[in-house]
Amino acid sequence: MKLACVQGQETSKEDCFALFQEIIEKQNLRRAYQLGYEEMLHRHTNGEISKEKYEVFRNVWFIKENELKSEVTALYDVAYAGGCFDYKK
Repeated sequence: MKLACVQGQETSKEDCFALFQEIIEKQNLRRAYQLGYEEMLHRHTNGEISKEKYEVFRNVWFIKENELKSEVTALYDVAYAGGCFDYKK
C-alpha cells in the first residue's frame, strides 16, 4: 500500500485493486477457519472429541478470528480513506 492511502489521499485504481484482493484473501481465510471451527463443534456435539479439546480449539479459533477481523477492518479503513469506494465513471 502506498503512503497516500494512509494519509487519506486518493488512491490509484491499482492500489485499490490490491487492497480489494487482500481483503478478499483475508475474508476467504476467515471463512476457512470458520469452517474448521464448525467441524470441531460438530465433532464435539457428536461426542467425537472431549470438551477440553473443543475448548482449546475454540479459543485458538477465537483469537485468530479476532486478529483477521482487525486486519480486514484496517484494510477497509485504508480503502475508504483512499477513496477506493467512491463511485467514479
